[in-house]
Amino acid sequence: MPYHDSATAAAEMDALDAIAATDGIVRAAARFLGAPQRRVGITGFCLGGIVSVLAAIRLEEFAASVCYYGLPPADLADPRQIRIPLQGHFANADTWCRPEHVDELEAGLKSAASDFEIYRYEAGHGFCNEDVAQYRPDLAALAWQRSLDYWQRYLRR
Repeated sequence: MPYHDSATAAAEMDALDAIAATDGIVRAAARFLGAPQRRVGITGFCLGGIVSVLAAIRLEEFAASVCYYGLPPADLADPRQIRIPLQGHFANADTWCRPEHVDELEAGLKSAASDFEIYRYEAGHGFCNEDVAQYRPDLAALAWQRSLDYWQRYLRR
């Protein structure tokens, strides 16, 4: 499938059982990477961001999660149920993972007194992806450095 075939990509995303993928494939990867006694984190972009939030709710194998511009629908995930530290990177001009979705995530995390960091960037969806017009190398570098610093805190304990 060509990268910019958005109709096919949307159909594939709609067909994915994100819960089953998280509970099966992602859990298996975490268990493999975490043995023996290593701290494991998860990072996801777009659809992977959805999975990174689901993993923060559903999987005890992860120490922390980083989400880039992807959130699960409210019927799949309540942000008040996130059990591990979460860092999120979101675009203020995103038409898919819209700012109001990020507001809901942040409100849920605050109400649950969760350990979280939310960053918002003046950019469009995919600002870290050099293959799209919205790519912002300055913001991508900033977001990535924030993620690396975050992983130093949560995985190097």
